[in-house]
Amino acid sequence: MIFYVSKYKVRVDANALIYLVAILEYLTAKVLELARNAVRDNKKNRIIYRHIKLTIRNAEELSKLLETIMIASDGVLPNIYKTFFAE
Repeated sequence: MIFYVSKYKVRVDANALIYLVAILEYLTAKVLELARNAVRDNKKNRIIYRHIKLTIRNAEELSKLLETIMIASDGVLPNIYKTFFAE
């Protein structure tokens, strides 16, 4: 990747753009594949926002990569805190 800085604008090499598109395509395919598995587990027919959020938050690498992303209308993750079971 080569970035050229001129006096008024930043130029990005064409190979860098192709590389970026390939990364985005891979990430999209991975998220949709995992979301499809979540849909099958829940015995549903369509992928909704909630399936995508569950997919992202349950995959360790995706969770780290997209930790600051917020998806509207997706609800909260199912979780029971251990402090509720403290003796």
